[in-house]
Amino acid sequence: RRASSRNVDGRTPEWLL
Repeated sequence: RRASSRNVDGRTPEWLL
């Protein structure tokens, strides 16, 4: 998994927010 602006596993990247 990479820190992208896209979904990680089809979920919302809350850890990016």
